Amino acid sequence: MTKEPLWSPSPQRIAEAQITTYRAWLKQHKGLHFDHYEALWQWSTEEFEAFWESIWEYGKVISHRPYQRVVNQQEMPGVSWFEGATLNYAEHILAPGTQAESVNAPRSWLSQRLAPAWKCPGKACVSKQAPSPPA
Repeated sequence: MTKEPLWSPSPQRIAEAQITTYRAWLKQHKGLHFDHYEALWQWSTEEFEAFWESIWEYGKVISHRPYQRVVNQQEMPGVSWFEGATLNYAEHILAPGTQAESVNAPRSWLSQRLAPAWKCPGKACVSKQAPSPPA
């Protein structure tokens, strides 16, 4: 009995995958090269502090206060991640260029409501006449 996969991605799908982009980023920014997924997985489990720090950097996490350390201990459970950092979830999920599918409102309504705020950061400039959410 052969163990053939039920499905394999096309070369185009592999080239466009986020993990492929991440591996290229690791090579360019960290000098790390992984020939295949299993090698990346192995590194992520053996060097999980370096792995998670790279995810933070690769994801361009916006922190209003930097973290002091990635993790407080090596064993789980009980790990504290990125201690000291302060984040604004809405700032990340609603930032230009992101997808806001997790927000329970149509994207067109969100765009109309939030667009003025993105145009003048640091100011309270959301239009007083912004449309109401759809019923």
